[in-house]
Amino acid sequence: MHNNVVGTCEFMCPTTEIQMRERENLLHTFEVLESREKMKRPRADRSKAVKEFTRSAAGRSDPRPSDLRPTSVLVKTVDYLLERIVPKQDVKWHKIYDFVADRLRSVRQDIVIQRLAGPEICLVFIKCIRFYLYAAYRLCEVPVSLFDPHLNGRQAIECMKASLLHFSSLEVPLLAELQELESLYLLFNLGSLDALMHVYESSADVRSCARVQLALAVNETYLAGNYVRFFRLVKKLHFLDLCAVHRHIPQMHNLALNRMSVAYNSKIHGYPMEHLRPLLMLDSTDKVAELCMRHNLLVKEGQIYFLKAAWKESGLANPVKWIFCQEKDRKTAQTSMQLVQLLLIGGSTAVS
Repeated sequence: MHNNVVGTCEFMCPTTEIQMRERENLLHTFEVLESREKMKRPRADRSKAVKEFTRSAAGRSDPRPSDLRPTSVLVKTVDYLLERIVPKQDVKWHKIYDFVADRLRSVRQDIVIQRLAGPEICLVFIKCIRFYLYAAYRLCEVPVSLFDPHLNGRQAIECMKASLLHFSSLEVPLLAELQELESLYLLFNLGSLDALMHVYESSADVRSCARVQLALAVNETYLAGNYVRFFRLVKKLHFLDLCAVHRHIPQMHNLALNRMSVAYNSKIHGYPMEHLRPLLMLDSTDKVAELCMRHNLLVKEGQIYFLKAAWKESGLANPVKWIFCQEKDRKTAQTSMQLVQLLLIGGSTAVS
């Protein structure tokens, strides 16, 4: 356990690390001086270099105060990453994710080492959570070799749990952010008793707000397997809440098709794909056909033939950018400025 060390580094990256990474040619392209970027050993731009995450190792001495950033610098670092790096248009977004996710992890590491707390730290955690959830949606169709959704999900969960602890220690609660956090935590963990109990044990101001009430209703329909009402409610969610629930949708698709294989069991009468598409909130009949064929359902001439005997269990399909996500994505995060606003201050308004 580290002693209560207080960081004194006034830059986003300590001088010693910059010198080491310049020497070892380990600077990221986002961090180099533009005039030196084509050199064999580029130099760092002090206004762009951000401290890397490093794993703790046995025998390693405690970090020096000059290598740790105080709260004000950590806030500045997170805002820089979300304002300047995340909205970049000239780089593939999975590469942006790799850089930002690593640097946010380093921010969280500095918080833990120094045992920092307070409202500013709570806001840092909330911003990290928004980033992880948005990334889970935006990169859901990217190959796992380029983006690992399980690792991203683990980082999101760790952030949420740490954030809940930090929020509980505040003397004056940040009500809007706490409502957002409880909603995101429940929707990301649909069916979790721990997440549900956490909402019920929260204050009345949190528990009774419209956003949390909608999250509770979504969780209830998820537990009941009521896929029709589930998708109707999901359409009403805020964009970030939608990103949180996004990973659970393949399971509800499978449940819907399984139930319909019993209810509409027939070798003669087909069910129109065009009717099923909006029910499952898919953006094309091709995706409907692909989903049905995963379960050995016959698709012919725009019709699906639900046969109970033909139904085959299949692993969950990878999440895709479903139509309701795409519509809200276009409206909520369609410009760089809107995306920055979304990650820095959250989505305060539902998009219908």
